[in-house]
Amino acid sequence: MMDAGLGAKSLKTGLAQSEMTPEKLLAAAERRIRKLEAKIADQQATIRDLRAEARDFAALQAKIVDLKEDITELKGEIKEVTRANHEHVARNEALKDENARLRSGSKSPKGLAVTLEVANRKEAAAA
Repeated sequence: MMDAGLGAKSLKTGLAQSEMTPEKLLAAAERRIRKLEAKIADQQATIRDLRAEARDFAALQAKIVDLKEDITELKGEIKEVTRANHEHVARNEALKDENARLRSGSKSPKGLAVTLEVANRKEAAAA
């Protein structure tokens, strides 16, 4: 039986195995080793890049959680400030009404107390 590998050409070099000298075989092996080492270096660089991206992603996820908490707190503060603003607007309107009443010379037995009570009712209705 004939050995199929002896007469076959090398897939990498295109030369028949019997035509290759030990020096050529060594050079071909060294080229293949360098090519594989370059491929390994590229893969290691890719792995480093992916690990860095994963660390960055994890940091961003943590930041997102923190920002969501901050947003929730700010929403609560906005509601509180809005409520306080409504109170101030109602009191300001009551004081303007009282000021106008006093300038017009009309006398009210209860005066400012009535005006502030009206403002507090408006505030309660707004809430």
